[in-house]
Amino acid sequence: MEHRWSVGPITVAVRKHDGARRSPIARDAGSLLLTDLVRELTGAEAAVRRLCPNCGATDHGRPVVPRRDVVLSLSYAPGAVAVAAAPGDAIDGLGIDIEAGLAETEAISGVCLRDWTRLEAAMKADGRASMLDPATAVVSGDHVSFPGAPPWFSTVLPVPGPFQAAIAYRYR
Repeated sequence: MEHRWSVGPITVAVRKHDGARRSPIARDAGSLLLTDLVRELTGAEAAVRRLCPNCGATDHGRPVVPRRDVVLSLSYAPGAVAVAAAPGDAIDGLGIDIEAGLAETEAISGVCLRDWTRLEAAMKADGRASMLDPATAVVSGDHVSFPGAPPWFSTVLPVPGPFQAAIAYRYR
């Protein structure tokens, strides 16, 4: 089952599946969703690749479309995959996170799962996910911020079932 939303110029899709977090089933579902969103945004078929902004590897990291001005993000949870896409001329950074569980479940000390998805999405949008300390983040209203950086807009998505999801983004 697939669900879609628009948040300004951003299109978000979530698809449930029967696989584990990063199983071949989950990866295939994510690839298909990303390909569909890129086709919708650009009007053309384009290969989605992965590129780590930290180490340059192509077996993990952000999804990218060479020679296309599209901003993408991808997240896996056991039983679901979430993707987000936007035109690069409208959005400067974009991150999405999906987690399995109830909104008020504690994800880490003092942070509920709903806010954890907001933090994770912002860390992905920032591009330094593995280098940011979530304990230094401030979640306030519709923003997530990290010390010394401009805040990210944050939107919680109405994903059905036992899932929590959010996107983080900045406009150009």
